[in-house]
Amino acid sequence: MSQAVCDQCGTPGNFAPAATCPACSGARTPSATLFGKYTLTGEIGRGSMGVVHDAQDNTLNRRVALKIMHARREGEPKEAVTEWQRFLQEARLTANVAKHPSIVTVYEAAVQDARRYIAMEYVAGEPLSRWKQGRSTRELVRLLRDVARAVHHAHEHGIIHRDLKPGNVLVGKGGVPVVTDFGLATYERRGGSLSLTPTGYAVGSPAYMSPEQARGQKDLGRATDVYSLGIMLYEIIAGKPPFGGKNPVETLSKVVEGTTVRPSAAAPLPGADPELDAICMKAIALDPKDRHATAAEFADALTRWLERGRAGGRGRARAWQIAVLAALCASLAGILVWNRREAGRREAEHRAQLESMERRIRELNAIAAAPPLVPPLDTFRERHPNQNNSSSAGKISFWAAGLFEADVQVPEAGEYNVVIRAACDEARGEMARFRLTIDDQLVGDVLLTATTAREYALPARLTAGQHRLGIEFTNDFYDAATHEDRNLWIHHVELKRTR
Repeated sequence: MSQAVCDQCGTPGNFAPAATCPACSGARTPSATLFGKYTLTGEIGRGSMGVVHDAQDNTLNRRVALKIMHARREGEPKEAVTEWQRFLQEARLTANVAKHPSIVTVYEAAVQDARRYIAMEYVAGEPLSRWKQGRSTRELVRLLRDVARAVHHAHEHGIIHRDLKPGNVLVGKGGVPVVTDFGLATYERRGGSLSLTPTGYAVGSPAYMSPEQARGQKDLGRATDVYSLGIMLYEIIAGKPPFGGKNPVETLSKVVEGTTVRPSAAAPLPGADPELDAICMKAIALDPKDRHATAAEFADALTRWLERGRAGGRGRARAWQIAVLAALCASLAGILVWNRREAGRREAEHRAQLESMERRIRELNAIAAAPPLVPPLDTFRERHPNQNNSSSAGKISFWAAGLFEADVQVPEAGEYNVVIRAACDEARGEMARFRLTIDDQLVGDVLLTATTAREYALPARLTAGQHRLGIEFTNDFYDAATHEDRNLWIHHVELKRTR
């Protein structure tokens, strides 16, 4: 059950606003809510499937975006199964994409108090639908080019997004876009993989949906995402998507018919750029075979346009502004030249930033591929032997308080997670507690949350070389009269490199 947290002393409890906090004895208004190991500090957004919260992971002490799915509707078992499958598919699809600076990272997918949730990377930014206000066409095309590269990265991992639109792109620090919301994503159909969408049933955002998606086809491929990117380019040039209606059905009927109206012709002010128009119309061709073959090909076309420095289609001013600029063009020529150089410099900085991120991604992928260090359990020895405790290949058994240690050879310096799978007996309403030490230095204390075996992770920074790993059972309890006995069992220990 979620609990409120006193905003003065931080004590959790089920007290109402303005109620007396039992810890600090004052009238306090809860400013945050506990949800399992997360503290919910604010709402970021909500949709048909769930609510996204700004949250703090209290175990790993990091900020996350926590997507909590809506409670299951009673009496609809078939729909409940489909919703559960969509929830798992979104988490698995996003988690299986190799780390990319422009794709949101999934940390965890689980259930808390019968509510499904996904913990994701928190992106400090704003949706492209808001960020684009006041930006030049060149800035927006550059950002869309980077979005297309990220989409191609997802495609290369067999994932089709199916809901690309400005609202699902966050723009973070330095103008770096991040593609989010893989709730409608699906695996690319190679050999007849199953889809959660019935044939003839359209899902997505009508204004950005491809014709084949609007018709409810199941065999959607990369071309459907290329089409959505083309619609976003159309909106950049014309100021609005090509299709709209009084309701979704009317919009979808126009999508299926397609358009021959170039985006510059639909713009409120003149300023056609034939090359940019051609890129857009190719991307939104009615037949998928006539579109860019990949999102990378679409991105390359935009890159060539950016490198040629086309001025057509830049930010469109009102008529009176155009007249004023024409009268002052001679005096402003020097400023315009400076602006162009400055734009080139910003683009070079952005390219360097992306290259640096890509290098970091390669490093992280190498770390992720490295096998964990797994010290055999039978190599752990008790510092002060106790006849009640023992270690074997299968587990370390604590029937009494004690400290077991083993030597671990660390090949490279870095940051690691020490992951320990443990179970316990409960006594007097309290679970077992153990302490992790490395080279006799405290790493952290862990209070088990269940009597069944679960994994507990503690972060540690280690140098290369040999280290002594210690696990100490600290709250042994035995009462012969009540037959209560608190014991601890360690089933697995491993060190995973994180950085």
